[in-house]
Amino acid sequence: MDPPVNLRDRTAIIGAGSSAFTRTAERSNILLAADAFQAALADAGLRREDVDGVVNVLGRASGIDLDELVAGLGIESRFSTQTWTHSRLMSTAIQHACLAVAAGIADVVAVFVVAGYLKPEGTANRQHEAFRGRGGPHGEAPHYGILTTMGGAALATRRYRELYGLTDEQQGMLSVTLRRHASLNPAATMRKPITLDDYRASPFLVDPLRLYDVGPNTEGACCILVTRAGRAADAPGKPVYVSGFQGMAMGPSEFVFSRPGLGALHQPAGPFEAERDQIAYRMAGVTPADIDGLYTFDAFTTLILFALERFGFCAAGEAGAFVAEGGIALGGRLPVNTNGGIHSEAHVSGANCVVEMVRQLRGECGERQIADARILQWGDCFGDALILRN
Repeated sequence: MDPPVNLRDRTAIIGAGSSAFTRTAERSNILLAADAFQAALADAGLRREDVDGVVNVLGRASGIDLDELVAGLGIESRFSTQTWTHSRLMSTAIQHACLAVAAGIADVVAVFVVAGYLKPEGTANRQHEAFRGRGGPHGEAPHYGILTTMGGAALATRRYRELYGLTDEQQGMLSVTLRRHASLNPAATMRKPITLDDYRASPFLVDPLRLYDVGPNTEGACCILVTRAGRAADAPGKPVYVSGFQGMAMGPSEFVFSRPGLGALHQPAGPFEAERDQIAYRMAGVTPADIDGLYTFDAFTTLILFALERFGFCAAGEAGAFVAEGGIALGGRLPVNTNGGIHSEAHVSGANCVVEMVRQLRGECGERQIADARILQWGDCFGDALILRN
């Protein structure tokens, strides 16, 4: 494979903002977007007129469509794109923004995720995904009775437990750690810490996933402003540079809730070499050993295990022990989702984790600050990645 185009540090996040995160439907989707947009503009020291590009991740019915978003916020956009309504395209959206500003197509691109999951139309949309002609994108298979998103995650987790002997304690420490992080975050919707005993006492939703393995649906919005590195250097706040990235993997070897080689759902089983997912590292000129913190999609906690192994932080089957030994906790080798993640802060498709990365790299996170954070990574079990540095 040819080396990636040299985009290292050519673009930067100049502003990041979010609305309040709630477990009730309190504001319309356009007002959630406006809250996040205003916060991002204030963070960047920009005006609405400075933004000339928009990337929208989550369209209707769970979110808001691009045309309604741009019209409602009064943005004159000359670069506009929207991904489909699934959370796993958040980092792809930021990559689109980086490519647009690097190519000179736009000057400042606003990346939006507006999540109105608790409104009637958003709830209905998520329920209807299972009833596509061949089932839903998360392993839903109505003809077999699998009607929920967590069914696919449960299948992958069951397979992992059988292959590698993942214990209840190791699995439980994922949610215990995330709740501990969220307890230090005033914006989190699930701030009450839990113990391993609490975890063990929680009911199964889809065996082997318990209640505390699954993050609740929430409402909220995030906005991330991307521009050229040269312009970012003049911003009032500290810019965060995009050093490397890679796209989401798809194909016969992939399942959205697994890493390759696990043999979950339709995947073939077999060995997996983490080196196949090194594009982002090569672009950034770093290795996994240089990463000070990892942020990942954790609506189901066990997806963290798959991400740790996919990117080579742990060998196959070793992620559970790494978690149980405190490896992903604040103060551990690789803190994960220091805001509580999707699981305990809010389900905003992971955009809230990117906002957290920006704040961590600026040293703004108080009690949950990663000491001397220099390089952070977003990386999913489905292969997409962003590497940010200060």
